[in-house]
Amino acid sequence: QDKKAEIAKKWRCERARLKAKTDVKRKYSKLELPNIEYELDGEKGNAKFKVLVNGERPIVNLTIDTPNADIDSYLSDGFAAVAAQGSTSWLQLLGSFVEEQVKRDLRLTLNAGVMKLNGVEANDVALDIETTVQGFDLKALEIGSVDGAKLSAAGVVLSTVEGPDGEIAATVTADDPRGLLHLIGVLPRDRDPVWTTSLGKTDLKINLKAKPSTTDPETGFSINGTMGGFTITSDGSIVPAIDLIGTAINGSAEISSTSSAALVNLYGG
Repeated sequence: QDKKAEIAKKWRCERARLKAKTDVKRKYSKLELPNIEYELDGEKGNAKFKVLVNGERPIVNLTIDTPNADIDSYLSDGFAAVAAQGSTSWLQLLGSFVEEQVKRDLRLTLNAGVMKLNGVEANDVALDIETTVQGFDLKALEIGSVDGAKLSAAGVVLSTVEGPDGEIAATVTADDPRGLLHLIGVLPRDRDPVWTTSLGKTDLKINLKAKPSTTDPETGFSINGTMGGFTITSDGSIVPAIDLIGTAINGSAEISSTSSAALVNLYGG
């Protein structure tokens, strides 16, 4: 109930208008809607939905193809990289998703020509994920362009009796990464802090790794590569609170540059 109340506070629309038509196929324990044509608040798209009830865990398969996914029109504050001052973070979203999916197996595929989030537009967005009793499989996350920046990620995190076990790897390339940093909530909406003027051509490799433990499970991260005139090496751990709010990041980073002026500007000088 608390999570529903929190979502309601951030939900921008009083009512979403949805129209849809599809064929319906039903056979024994299987229901299939193979060719959904829908219109959500004026935006048209196509989808496929299939559910198989076989034992205690339903198997759900959902595919959505849309030319325009305007998330900003539904969430007043978008998403932040890490929850702060009541904002919703990607970690909270993932936690809620995994919590719900222990009840069912899910395969979700999303293709969006344009996705609007945190005040910016991302083009050619593709997401393919699967959750089962064995764990979480991010088969693909692709962002084709946010002002020229590209992101690609994939990985598997297994569910074990000692906690999550697995790794997700991502790569980021850009001539200017600020649009992508706005999209994922690292930068605030509608403004670029002064230090971001030092950012430029970017080539980063990012890894998230979950290590199981009966007493102290850990989620670690590493970031390596170049951004503008900087060489970046960073590693550490992510420690969420019980409710995934107030997430703490512990770690170290080494940032070097051939330009002392760029380093001074990066640190707000």
